[in-house]
Amino acid sequence: MGMFGRFREKVSEVGGPGHFKATSNDRVNLMYKEGCEFARRLDKCSRQIKAVESATSAMLLTTEDTLSRPMPHVYQIDSESNQAKPVVVPEAIQQTVAAVGTGIGPLHDVRVKELRIIAQQQGQKMQATVLNPLNQWLTVFRSFSSRIKALESRRLEFDVERRAFHKLELKRIRQQQAQDKVEPDLVAKLQAKDASLSAKRNEYQAYEVEIFESLASLVKDAASLRVYLAAAMRVEAEAFTRATA
Repeated sequence: MGMFGRFREKVSEVGGPGHFKATSNDRVNLMYKEGCEFARRLDKCSRQIKAVESATSAMLLTTEDTLSRPMPHVYQIDSESNQAKPVVVPEAIQQTVAAVGTGIGPLHDVRVKELRIIAQQQGQKMQATVLNPLNQWLTVFRSFSSRIKALESRRLEFDVERRAFHKLELKRIRQQQAQDKVEPDLVAKLQAKDASLSAKRNEYQAYEVEIFESLASLVKDAASLRVYLAAAMRVEAEAFTRATA
């Protein structure tokens, strides 16, 4: 059936209740609708996780670059040379002053030499254990878009056959009531249409069951994605824990 035929059938369904009830795709359509909303939010979450991972890597690398360079000095005028010279403060005193000044208790120093490898490993782990599983689910779900459209097309084609058979059946009933018999050519048309209807019914139902089972399985898998979202937080926490002594 062409595009015009499917459009005409869609219009017929909206045209009024009558005695013909359109075939329902509700169990698939409702799952897909809720899945679309979840996928939209999950995609946003995935992009934000990627942004956090990138920001964390940038922070670690920038910190490594900053702390690898000489720190600024306090300068005093040397009494003998009358020239400004840096005041060298012992490291132990620097740490004590820093710890008191921050107000956060014992000082946790930064593992400067390890920051670059920590940043690299953090990015790799986030991609492998969090982003890849999330994106795989999203990719599979997005593949249902064309299948849902194909199912709706088959539903309309099936209902076109049902509607045609329904009209012939009403005509047969009227002939039977008016003439107490049915014309042979109408019987032949009904038989041919019944065979065509059975083929369309089998095709539609098989495809609907296939999509329903696949989509239901994917929807059930969505519940496990919270594990990966929790893993994203653990990966970040682990990176910062490793970065401090």
